Amino acid sequence: MVHRSRATADTSSDHEERVNFLDDDCGRNALQLAARGSTIVATLQRLAAHIPAEFTAPSGTPYARLIFDFRYFKHQDQIEKSIADSAELLVLDKEFYDTHMELLEKFMSLFRGIYGYVIELNRYVRKIQDGQYVAQTLDTVLESLDGRQLLCELYHLYGVMLLLMDHKIGGLVRERIIVSYVRYRGSGEAHTVEVAELCRATSQGAGGTAAIAGSPVKRAPVSPRAAAGSGTGISNYPIDYFERVPVQKGVVARLLACIRSDDIYRMSSHYPNPDHRSAAMALQGGIAFVLLFFCGDVLVQQLPVMKELVEKHFADNWVVHYYGGYTADLSVAWAAFPAARAALQRTLESHSVTYHLQRMRGALARSTERVQAVLEEGMLTENYVLDNVHASLLPIITESNVVLRWFVLQGVCSASASSPPASPVCGDPDEASLRAAASAAGQAVRASFENDELLTLLLATAQLERHVHSRFAVVLQEKTARWTGARRQAVSRVQKLSHFFSEDNLLDTSVHDAELERWFAEVGARIANLHMKRQSAKATRRKLQRLVAALENIQEFAQVNQQLQVLQYVRETCADLHQMLHYLNAERRVLGRLATVTDFSYAWELLSAHGYLVRELQARIRRQPVVAAHMQALFAKLSSLLHLPCIRIDEGIAVTAASVLGVDVRLERALQFTSTFYSEEVVSFLRSVLQVIPTSIFEVLNKVMYLLTNALRECPSKLQRDEWKHWSQLETREQLCACTADIARYAAGLLAMEETTVGVVRVNPHRLLEDGIRKELVEHITRELHAGIWFDRSKPSTVEDLDKELVQLGARLRGVRNSFEYIQDFVNVHGLKIWMEEFQRIVRFTLQMECNAFWPKKVYPWSSPYQSASITIPYFAPASPKDAYSFLGHLVQHLLYLTDPRESIYFPAYGAWFTRRRLCECVGPRLFSRVADAVDCTGLACLDELLSSIAAKDMQLLVQRLAESVASLESAQRGAAQEVWARCMPTSGTPEKDAFLKDYDQLASILEASPAAQEVGVVAMRLGRIALIRQLIAHQLRSDSKQDSSALVACVQAVNNAVVATLDSHLAKDPFEARAAGPSRSCAEVSEGLVCGTAPLLRSVGLTDPFATVYDVADGGGGVSPSGDNTTGEFSFGAPPPAAATAGSGAARPVAVPTKLPLPLFVLPLCVVVLLHVQKCTYSPRFDSCIPAGKEDDVDPTMLAVGVVTLLQQFPLEATRLLLQLLAQVVRVSIIARTPTPKGKGKGAAPPLVCRCADALTMWIEVLQGYLPRYPEKERSHGVPPSVPDRFAQSV
Repeated sequence: MVHRSRATADTSSDHEERVNFLDDDCGRNALQLAARGSTIVATLQRLAAHIPAEFTAPSGTPYARLIFDFRYFKHQDQIEKSIADSAELLVLDKEFYDTHMELLEKFMSLFRGIYGYVIELNRYVRKIQDGQYVAQTLDTVLESLDGRQLLCELYHLYGVMLLLMDHKIGGLVRERIIVSYVRYRGSGEAHTVEVAELCRATSQGAGGTAAIAGSPVKRAPVSPRAAAGSGTGISNYPIDYFERVPVQKGVVARLLACIRSDDIYRMSSHYPNPDHRSAAMALQGGIAFVLLFFCGDVLVQQLPVMKELVEKHFADNWVVHYYGGYTADLSVAWAAFPAARAALQRTLESHSVTYHLQRMRGALARSTERVQAVLEEGMLTENYVLDNVHASLLPIITESNVVLRWFVLQGVCSASASSPPASPVCGDPDEASLRAAASAAGQAVRASFENDELLTLLLATAQLERHVHSRFAVVLQEKTARWTGARRQAVSRVQKLSHFFSEDNLLDTSVHDAELERWFAEVGARIANLHMKRQSAKATRRKLQRLVAALENIQEFAQVNQQLQVLQYVRETCADLHQMLHYLNAERRVLGRLATVTDFSYAWELLSAHGYLVRELQARIRRQPVVAAHMQALFAKLSSLLHLPCIRIDEGIAVTAASVLGVDVRLERALQFTSTFYSEEVVSFLRSVLQVIPTSIFEVLNKVMYLLTNALRECPSKLQRDEWKHWSQLETREQLCACTADIARYAAGLLAMEETTVGVVRVNPHRLLEDGIRKELVEHITRELHAGIWFDRSKPSTVEDLDKELVQLGARLRGVRNSFEYIQDFVNVHGLKIWMEEFQRIVRFTLQMECNAFWPKKVYPWSSPYQSASITIPYFAPASPKDAYSFLGHLVQHLLYLTDPRESIYFPAYGAWFTRRRLCECVGPRLFSRVADAVDCTGLACLDELLSSIAAKDMQLLVQRLAESVASLESAQRGAAQEVWARCMPTSGTPEKDAFLKDYDQLASILEASPAAQEVGVVAMRLGRIALIRQLIAHQLRSDSKQDSSALVACVQAVNNAVVATLDSHLAKDPFEARAAGPSRSCAEVSEGLVCGTAPLLRSVGLTDPFATVYDVADGGGGVSPSGDNTTGEFSFGAPPPAAATAGSGAARPVAVPTKLPLPLFVLPLCVVVLLHVQKCTYSPRFDSCIPAGKEDDVDPTMLAVGVVTLLQQFPLEATRLLLQLLAQVVRVSIIARTPTPKGKGKGAAPPLVCRCADALTMWIEVLQGYLPRYPEKERSHGVPPSVPDRFAQSV
């Protein structure tokens, strides 16, 4: 808008130069380059808002050993070798790559874009200097107004990129990003070294913030050692930073000369008052501030040049706004440069600051009074605006904005002047005195006004600007039609007057006057011949003024003055001509001037990032909700943030559209991206300010919730007459009515806003209210869930504590829901729909954050599909990466602790866990009924998915540990497992007793000493616990679904049965053969989309079988892919991490795990591990179940059986058959081994493993087979007839 408004003030010759330059290839290329620069700046700001903590503070993340700065390149080979030698680091490295590579590519693309921009800028300038643009040279470009502007802006944009990159993306962060990218992609890509050199850390931005880039942020002092080691002295920052990719300093020097000698944006026409010169020169002053860093010798040595620049641009201000809300304090930025420091010293002299402060203080009071006087009701009519727009309205608006700009920049943004010096090394007294003067000036300015004064002026000025702009915009839109109508009406009146004085007047012939008749006819003809063409506008304006003067003079004639009707007609004609003159004077340059002088982008960073005036603004809205309707004007004023970045892109589109080639698609994409980014930023700030209304609504809602839950009692259906007053509860209902009225008042205040457009985003007040209410509701629900369930590892809770937490959580959530439904009609929203949508989104987001611990590719909180930019779900970062994130994780920890074999035991007959100490139910259907009441079916379904993720991780760990157990067998005695397997063949037979017993004891002794084998049983029992918990969850989901939505359950079940029946008929094979071979034929009748769409519905209604689940176990970096192979009988394994070495294991290095494991070598160690745990079990007739043999035995037989079944479900049925046959073989050998031995032999010797587990093994096999519903019935009794174990058990 700035450039367009400037163009309207140009002379005709300037306009010709403008057209000639922009129509040339040189001008079009400059516009495209400027559009590219604006897009890069917007991309930089967008990416800088989403830097992961792994790069800003890697020490607090698991990837600290994988993230390096540029020191990595000095020891690259050693670092990579140490990572390759560690299996744990390889797993983390793969995880880090999967999670962050996409973001690394975006950042690297940004860095390459900045480097490519400056290379393209240098190439463009060289083409101009070399005469490759036939019609343009450097002199002609600088003579052209647009040429000067564009060339200054191109260098300015590059400087802004560097400053913002150092401010938004710290130097160490950039180095870590580049090193991480190079580690994965290599350095072979073009210009990687140059990009790294450009982006390496500076002395000021190493920690993440550059002092020059944003003055509202205080700059931290830099130690001398850090300064000495940085490679660039602090005194030369950012000059050395700007010289990393050299630009042509001669061209920049000529641009600075143009800025010194000329008003390149022609702002003097918008700011005619000499006292407003600093505001008029503010735009090119910001450009000069950036361009000076390309010419360091000017800042250091050329004092006359600096004095000239300061006198012209910074005579009464020392804080400069250089781009899109980013400001810099010159007393900080120029403190290290002698010439700049000396030139600025005069501005900061106490008498100069006092003079300007008194002048601005008077202007502040005067402007507030004048603006409020104009805003009185009925004052700003259309005629008043047209009459006084140039005389009073524009001067008032201009002065108000100048005052606001001065106080905001010098009073608020200069707060960093009191920050510590940048370099303790150089103790320059001039620098110290400059800082002291700046600090004193800033304090004096801040002490001279109150924030409420500025806020009052800001709101009033925004209202006035909106009224003037809206009325003037309507006039311009209807200008031609209104002018034509007024002319037609004036001509009609004058013709009637001419007819009145003619002899054809039938009513009164005595008024006939031929001279007046002829005069009015001539006036009518002249009015009819007036045109509103641009070329004849001046002549038309003079003719209108003469006609008005003639009509005013004619009123003095007696013939006219004595006839009241004639006099009235003449006066009305004069009014019509005045309107025509107003419409003719209504030019678009007024809107251009308004857009220029009302610019408020300088305060954007201060308002959005630091919350300046936000608290005062929200306090006003809280006191008077109707003030929210006035916010529309303020946010329209903030939309000026879009003008500067988008104007050149818009001009480029307009120029290319008029050319032969047509509109450049790249420019359209750049305009869409840039305008959308800034519009979303403004709308986001708008939401944050107006969020005070939903917050106030929910504060009242808490009172409503208390009254509905605790105070208001439900009235009985029958009452005695004398009890009516007692049960009416009038005081409580009065309080409830008052709270309801407050809620309605707050909602009405926001709904009073009109629908408006902020940038390119349409803002609907009802949508704003609903989104704000959703955001507050999400905040309340998330905090209730987060604080409702908590698990403390140091002091685990009992089942009674968990039950109490669930009851309280359910009561609180029901209270919020009931009160929210109560107020839905008063705020005009759908309460139940909003509750269900947001609750599901919160729980799904929580599940995704919890599952980050199990997924190789992590999901950032801000990139989750369940996260919203306008309705954000709060993210509570856990204290350590291993801690649970939310209530789901804490609830799972509760369940796993309560079902731990050391604490409880599972009884299948009751379908629940009972504590070992008191034999009371701890986890069962009753507990999950409580969970469903607290977190609804959505929470139960997400809990089931979280348990599935944990089970998949445990399954991966279990297979890895089994593979390591085989490796430990091979390392202890090579070929031992193969030899034992060979002697056990065939599994349907009964091997020789002594050898069999000896072999199993040998394998058991090796596996008992192996940490991996010891962990197999623990992980298997944890898998069993998870499977049984999932079964209880599925049962609860089925019960609730059938009760609440039986039609949905019936529909889903019918679809499931149809799909299963279709697949069964398609396969038409024996189940055992089908699993062994694996289905290889696709079914055309059942589409993949149907299966994928039905599966989530089946899970949500509990129609799943956890024991038949096949988990998708991730591969790579410790993953495993257990795919069966019919021909080789082998399984393919990944590279699992080594088992954690215990204190007595003596493991000094990782165990070598085979990548191909034969099926028998997988089943045999599993069988031995099962026997090692079964020996600790016994059968209890009291509970009709297997239980631990002793109090110290931490084994749960049922959990072990379910865990083994879950493991076998992942592999072909051949593995299940082999395990059952091996167990049957053990039973048969144990029967033979139970033959009494002669007395005196074998006394004191421990019985073999097979004999120790003989008592419980037969019953445990029955438990195992009970959880194998898909295993063929004819295979179950293979090897051991059911009667044999029964008779053997009875004899025992």
